[in-house]
Amino acid sequence: MAKEKATVAAVKAELESVVASELLSRKFSYRRSDDSAWTLVLKDVVDRAGDLEMAYNLNDCVELRWGAPAESKEVSMCKQHASAGVAR
Repeated sequence: MAKEKATVAAVKAELESVVASELLSRKFSYRRSDDSAWTLVLKDVVDRAGDLEMAYNLNDCVELRWGAPAESKEVSMCKQHASAGVAR
């Protein structure tokens, strides 16, 4: 029996599906400013890539260093902010 050749589009779609599934299934937690655990999925980190590039300031709270969205429940514990004159 001859094996059917997969098209490039089919292989691409299958790979994209696997990546999307893995990004949602891989989880980890970090400790927020109030010492509570906050869980992220890997997709959160990928979506925050732009924010994480500038999230290195140790004068900011851990939530901002993890790129938590402004006004989110995740960032609600954040009380420590870098001075306005300090680059983020």
